[in-house]
Amino acid sequence: MRVLESARLDQLNTLRLPCVARFVAEVQSVDDLATILTSVTAKRFPRLVLGGGSNLLLPEVLERLVIRPMLRGIRMIKTEGDQVIIEAMAGELWHDFVMTTLVRGWYGLENLALIPGTVGAAPVQNIGAYGVELVDRLHSVQVMDRAGKLHEFRPDQCQFSYRDSIF
Repeated sequence: MRVLESARLDQLNTLRLPCVARFVAEVQSVDDLATILTSVTAKRFPRLVLGGGSNLLLPEVLERLVIRPMLRGIRMIKTEGDQVIIEAMAGELWHDFVMTTLVRGWYGLENLALIPGTVGAAPVQNIGAYGVELVDRLHSVQVMDRAGKLHEFRPDQCQFSYRDSIF
């Protein structure tokens, strides 16, 4: 994990707004995430999880701890009939994830191609396009609370609605 102080976010938001964050933590693993969430810095500063930086307006100065999930990985967990259960890490770019599923013959997400952002941000807004929403294809979401404890949520526990969720 890398923690930067007074870090520029200009290249990390799609509007390229000039912004300097007090701290930016580039999280590479689940252990890194638990470490930063339970750190003194996380207790002293409000947190902002930054995915692909879309749908986001930033001030010139952001007095927060910005957490950037950089976790990568896509793997098939199991098949259930004609369904495939896939694990994708939060730092994967959403469109790249969709393209990977198509290349591997795991169909069902193609209507959600070209949506900007990351896999980790997808449940926050219940992303959707062309009659398909994430809730229609989601098996579960694994999240970490402020104490560094992992929890798994089924779609019916996420309070999904149009471009919204409990996240």
